[in-house]
Amino acid sequence: MLAPEGIEGLTQSTDQDQDADRDGEATRPARIEGDPPIRFHDILASTNTEAMRLGESGGDHLTAIVTRYQTAGRGKLDARWFMPAGEGALLSVLMRRMPPGVEFPTLTLRAGWALAQMLSRTTGAKVDVKKPNDLMIGGKKLGGILSEARWRGEEMLFAVIGVGINVNVSEFPAELRDRSTSLAIETGREHDVEAVSLDVVKCLRTM
Repeated sequence: MLAPEGIEGLTQSTDQDQDADRDGEATRPARIEGDPPIRFHDILASTNTEAMRLGESGGDHLTAIVTRYQTAGRGKLDARWFMPAGEGALLSVLMRRMPPGVEFPTLTLRAGWALAQMLSRTTGAKVDVKKPNDLMIGGKKLGGILSEARWRGEEMLFAVIGVGINVNVSEFPAELRDRSTSLAIETGREHDVEAVSLDVVKCLRTM
């Protein structure tokens, strides 16, 4: 995982900040833009965790959470992510209803195909999907998708779809080097991380 010096200069919400945020008086508020809102954070434990919290507290349909760094990002089966600060698209979108023709069990795969097509078109990289939740380029993992939901019996109250994409990561730990890649590695150039994040948000909102 990333060494502590990799997050120098980022501002992390404390428990006190989280409590204040629940009361609408956060001392370190996210930068909020758009309608539905996109909430930009420097650092979070997990965008999915924050989106689930917003879902439980009445957050709007299609609200997006974007961060530069996660301290406890996770994937399928609670796998941990390697992502240096500011080098990847890390985000979640809150959904109070499913896209047309989609049920929750198929949400992750539907998002995967939509994102693969969008990223291939906008970056020139040939992005594919590996079931159930991986975005791939040439057999190496570019990113992943994690969908979660809150239920009352058989009624889905809301869902959260989280995405992590390696954008400008140039080096991976030895144990990941042979099976991981990034948009920068594959295209030979760096990309605007916030622009990629916004493209992903738009794709998830309109799929």
